[in-house]
This record gives sequence, structure tokens and C-alpha cells, in this order.
Amino acid sequence: MSVQDRESPEVPSDFTEHAIKILLVDDQAIVAEAVRRMLAQEPDIEFHYCQDPAKAIPTACEIRPTVILLDLIMPDIDGLT
Repeated sequence: MSVQDRESPEVPSDFTEHAIKILLVDDQAIVAEAVRRMLAQEPDIEFHYCQDPAKAIPTACEIRPTVILLDLIMPDIDGLT
């Protein structure tokens, strides 16, 4: 194995160049709307929102986001557990 092969990060087979999937988990819809509007002009960003923290893990497994933005203070389940 060459040095170049060892330094190259593994890229998932379903990755498309410049595609960034963002999942926001937040119980406040107004926050999601603000983030959605900020990202709306970015053609390479696919925005997803989950309002129910109990559904965050199944949603993340389904869409396989690049980035997860997580509210730390939510009812029933906080963003740390």
C-alpha cells in the first residue's frame, strides 16, 4: 500500500461531489425555518429537519447526513443522550 493510499480518506460509495446533507434536530420550528432560509441559496446543500428528537436517529440512518445540527435543550430527550 502506498503512502498516498493510506492518507486518502474513505469516501462512501453513495457520495456525490459537492453534495452536503444537513440534518437539523430542533423542537422549535422557527429555528428550522431560519436555518432553511439561510441555506436556501446554496445549491449544493440538501436540508432536512426533524422536530421530534425521538425520531432523530432513524431519520439520520435514513438520509445519512454529512452534518447534524442538534439542539441541546429539548423536551423529553436532550441533545446529549
